[in-house]
Amino acid sequence: MVAAPSFNVLAGRACASISSLLANIGRKYVFSPYGGDAADGHGTGFKIIGIPATFSVHTRDGSLPQGHFDVQIEGVPPGEYLYTNVVSLDAFLAIVERMAGPRSHWP
Repeated sequence: MVAAPSFNVLAGRACASISSLLANIGRKYVFSPYGGDAADGHGTGFKIIGIPATFSVHTRDGSLPQGHFDVQIEGVPPGEYLYTNVVSLDAFLAIVERMAGPRSHWP
């Protein structure tokens, strides 16, 4: 899959950890920005086409170990957090993979 054109906008302002995460997501999914998290470069928010959730991912201003993220996944419509935790890039990608499938497999 090819990421939406907005990938370049998000990744262009992001720190190395967030850029890597977005590149990995963009290899498999089409996504678009969501929310206004990207201004400082240490966080971003996005929606993935076909997954009824929003993803907010932060490095806590770079204070987390490289490749680790504070993840918050909220349902659509907003109001219910489906998942919150600090995870590695590989763990986050596995969560997204599960969420691309049936809801019964969601975290």
